[in-house]
Amino acid sequence: MRMSVGLAGTFAFCASAMADVVPPPKEKALTVPTLSCTGPFSKAATHASLVKHFGAKNVAWETVDGPEGSTYQVTAIYPKEPKRRLEVVWRDETGRKEPLGIDVKSEKTKWAGPGLVTMKMPIAEVERLNGKPFMLAGFQWDMWGWALDWKDGNLPKLAKAAGCDSYTVRFDETGDSSGAMGEGPYASNSKGMKTAKPVVASFGVGFAYPDAAQ
Repeated sequence: MRMSVGLAGTFAFCASAMADVVPPPKEKALTVPTLSCTGPFSKAATHASLVKHFGAKNVAWETVDGPEGSTYQVTAIYPKEPKRRLEVVWRDETGRKEPLGIDVKSEKTKWAGPGLVTMKMPIAEVERLNGKPFMLAGFQWDMWGWALDWKDGNLPKLAKAAGCDSYTVRFDETGDSSGAMGEGPYASNSKGMKTAKPVVASFGVGFAYPDAAQ
């Protein structure tokens, strides 16, 4: 009987103590805005529809630099906000319709690409997300660092699941790129690329269109 009373007292104390314990707050799920080719950025998007969706003050028509000294025009979303800025490239630049790509170039961006590719991500991490090595152009020429062939990896499949036809990623070298110069292509896990230590410098998703001649 004494043992029963003692156990009851112990259980009562434990219950009281547990009632006073405040459980740790649950961590909020990490939410990262991820590029997709749906909603406002579907294939039906136009400059006018983006103005309607985001508001005129958050959309601008801008001229940006292209390869080999060229320029082209884009619809910039949140043009003055590096953390949110996007650039939409149009197939019909005059009509500002038929989107070719939705691109991220700002180093301060909060955007991620399908699979959560992010700015300044090391190439080894992109390779891990892709599930296998891929091919890219070399450095120190006008078209440096573009991913050329994902080798049927995960990333283009994730882009397709997001409604996109293409997934573009460009890398900048942070190390010695002497072993990975020029057009290439080079494997992402090649000795030259490992020495060059590339990191993501821009990324984007987009659409493909049938050849106009067909």
